[in-house]
Amino acid sequence: MMKYIVYLGAVVALLDSMTRALEDGKITKDEWVGILKDVARAVLATGGRAA
Repeated sequence: MMKYIVYLGAVVALLDSMTRALEDGKITKDEWVGILKDVARAVLATGGRAA
């Protein structure tokens, strides 16, 4: 159970970092969506288990 909490925390930290970069103009909205899709694909590919 604990590893899933850590995994969720990592995803939240990634989203926070990506949102800050978007707000600062370091990435575009299209890049933000692309990264989010890549993360979703990785989670689905591992069956939701932390690699």
